[in-house]
Amino acid sequence: MAENTESTAKINFKQAIIVTLITSVTTIMVTLISTKSNVAAAKPISNTSDCSDYKTQINALNDELNQSVSAENLSDISSRFFNKDDEKQILKDSLKIVISLVEDYLEDKNHYAYNLFLLKKILINKPRGNINTRIIDDDSSTYIIMQKILKDIQYYSGALSGDRIDTNKALVKFQMIQNSITPNFFNDDDLGILGNQTYTALMQHYESTN
Repeated sequence: MAENTESTAKINFKQAIIVTLITSVTTIMVTLISTKSNVAAAKPISNTSDCSDYKTQINALNDELNQSVSAENLSDISSRFFNKDDEKQILKDSLKIVISLVEDYLEDKNHYAYNLFLLKKILINKPRGNINTRIIDDDSSTYIIMQKILKDIQYYSGALSGDRIDTNKALVKFQMIQNSITPNFFNDDDLGILGNQTYTALMQHYESTN
């Protein structure tokens, strides 16, 4: 009986070795075939068009890399908000709070009042205290904020392009309508210029319709 058991064990051991060898060889063969297929599929750069395609892909990857959060940044963020000794549930609860705050911010940043707040900050930092859309007086980000505000009150219907001329047309339209309601509310020299008077009119217009 013992001899039979020993004989069976030897057979099983041999079988295990054979199975291992077959598995190893199969894995190597699959890897070689896969590598060969990948090499065959790789199209050589044969002309300028191919070079351009590769450059486009590389630029796209670089853009994604630049927009991603590095491990160093993640470590810095985690050390600011979380204690390494915190329990798992505490970390989960903290993450829920952070996610909730981000969601609230994403919702609030599209609100009319939030954009008015951003506009007020810009006006405060302007030496003259106004934005003159009749000339190149600011960058596209400022014009986008103005377009968002004017769009919310139905005075701008185009895309949020940040185009100065489109912003000027919408702003003048708003100011002219205000003049039709309150004659001479804006002087001709004020048209196309967003200062405290126009800012107040924009804020009051929103509050009166909501």
